Amino acid sequence: MQTAYIVVPFERVGTKVGARQAMMVDAVNKARYLAQSLARQVPGVAVLERTRDPETGDDVDTLLEGYGILPPAFPDGINWTIALN
Repeated sequence: MQTAYIVVPFERVGTKVGARQAMMVDAVNKARYLAQSLARQVPGVAVLERTRDPETGDDVDTLLEGYGILPPAFPDGINWTIALN
């Protein structure tokens, strides 16, 4: 298995919060530090652990930490936005 850590910031656009460009790092501590830094600037940030089976190419994403506002189906759903009231 191969493992990578992905930091996904979420930004507000009108009445919705949606995912911005994700960043991949090689260590969980780096991902947490980056997420904590970004959390001061954006409404939400998620830290994912992505494991890949090299034989099949299948990816599995696991939410390790979330800061602020995250979509309810994140990361399993395909719609990574949330409406704000």
